[in-house]
Amino acid sequence: MNQFLTAARNPVKALRTKLEHDTAKVAIFALVVLSALYFFDEFDTAAFGVLAPDIKTAFHLTTAKFTSITILNASLVLLLAIPVSQLGDRVKRVPLVIASGILAGIFSFGTGIVTTTGLLVLVRFGNGLGLLANGSIHNSLLADYYPPETRGAVYADHSNAVQLGAIFGPAVAGGIGALFGWRAAFMILFVPILIVTFVASRLKEPV
Repeated sequence: MNQFLTAARNPVKALRTKLEHDTAKVAIFALVVLSALYFFDEFDTAAFGVLAPDIKTAFHLTTAKFTSITILNASLVLLLAIPVSQLGDRVKRVPLVIASGILAGIFSFGTGIVTTTGLLVLVRFGNGLGLLANGSIHNSLLADYYPPETRGAVYADHSNAVQLGAIFGPAVAGGIGALFGWRAAFMILFVPILIVTFVASRLKEPV
């Protein structure tokens, strides 16, 4: 009970304490940055889902056509996951993380400004490319940043970020969409993604 009260009073401190415990006192910077990228990237996915009715109306899409765009995007991104993973074995991974974050942010912003169906398909595919590093590249880096005995907890914390994004993303996107329109949700989302990506540039490539 005391732990819950402490977490309620100071959630940031409680989170820091948990992460320090999970990483066995190894610097938590890498875990925080990579998890934050994962978290905000999921916001975009959640926003596209919860704002789907408004997006369909804006582009005069039927439910079938909107679903087709979503499936096509997911399929193409899935096909590229293996080549990106192989690339992570051959080049420095931190630049891949940074490039992915920039792509995710730019094309998330693009979702809010495009006016044709063709451009919508293009920006959603571009955003999907920006999400590719969240899996194998992030996990590969975490494996090098943290010792084997901590990796289970580290991977769990990183994976929880996407679940939290799926929880808070719809609420935030829906709120912004209701107040300022669905396009504003993607334009605003652009900001935290690029901020975290800028912070990620301070990550050091593991030996």
